[in-house]
Amino acid sequence: MLLLHWALGRRWRLQNLLLLAASAVFYGWWDARFLSLIGASIVVDYFVAIQLSQAPTKARQRTWLAVSLAFNLGMLIWFKYAGFLVDQWVSSWAAVGVTMDPVTWKIILPVGISFYTFQTLSYSVDVYRKHIPPCRDFVAFATYVSFFPQLVAGPIERATRLLPQMLQERKLNAISVRVGWRLICWGVFKKVVIADSAAMYANAAFGDDAVSGPVMVLGVVAFALQIGSSEFDCGPTSGSLTSHATWENSGDVGTSLSTPGSAIISTSPWVGRAWDVDVHCSMWSWCSWSAAFGMAPIGNS
Repeated sequence: MLLLHWALGRRWRLQNLLLLAASAVFYGWWDARFLSLIGASIVVDYFVAIQLSQAPTKARQRTWLAVSLAFNLGMLIWFKYAGFLVDQWVSSWAAVGVTMDPVTWKIILPVGISFYTFQTLSYSVDVYRKHIPPCRDFVAFATYVSFFPQLVAGPIERATRLLPQMLQERKLNAISVRVGWRLICWGVFKKVVIADSAAMYANAAFGDDAVSGPVMVLGVVAFALQIGSSEFDCGPTSGSLTSHATWENSGDVGTSLSTPGSAIISTSPWVGRAWDVDVHCSMWSWCSWSAAFGMAPIGNS
């Protein structure tokens, strides 16, 4: 994949097509039916963003933004909570003596649905806030949403940072290759040496009821390292996705993993320039996303 990507040279539009095809194969390998969901999310927010930029009034803009909110959140709620809500409904009636025959729904949760749902939703919000112009290149937008190194494990990447990189020429250099390998090795070290070693002590301490105080303290400390799985256990995932992105966009790449969950890739290979990546896996990127879109009222933007 990497060789094919760089064999295309400076033809970034063809590189986007290749990345989009690879992302479709990657995501549809488990169940191709789920490609229709991510495809629908891409199509809806692509056209919603264009309508947002053309809407003559603020009220019309809010209407189009509501379309994006309703579609994305509705899809997410259905697949994640429909079964739970039905069970709670039946249990509530059973508590007052009413027996109901619940419909058995076997809803399979699509992999990565939270990541790409919030990613496309945040794009529409950014266009609404005029933080970014609507993308008129459908392939580039689809590549941004489905970019497979971060599709199923995160982070939730902002359109203001990642999308512009899909609309420009990418270059590869030795720094990108070196940084990519360093991230992979560092991530594997954190997983195998730190997280897995701590897990053995934590499991031994909490798996036995008759443990001494010092052993329990050791178990708590070991478990604290495991909770660092946001940092340690996700290290290989973060390192791998970041290195893959680095190898496919190239340029002067600088990373900063000393602060948990943050890495800066300037002009990375798959993605382009200045990819400021939240690599604290889902937790850090979710906190970042919530701060930008959940806590800041849309109406004040």
